[in-house]
Amino acid sequence: MGIGQLNHHHAGCAASVSLAMLPAQELAALFEQWFTVDTVVSDEGEYIVSGRRKDRT
Repeated sequence: MGIGQLNHHHAGCAASVSLAMLPAQELAALFEQWFTVDTVVSDEGEYIVSGRRKDRT
């Protein structure tokens, strides 16, 4: 499901508890503090931001 579909899905009944998804690159940038982001995909069919938690030092 792409970002447009996700935002449309969450705009219905869940609108009062959901926010629009950030563009994948912006979300990845926010995650960088805590995660080593290894996948960022955002197109019509997919919206993926994933990574591994960084070690706490």
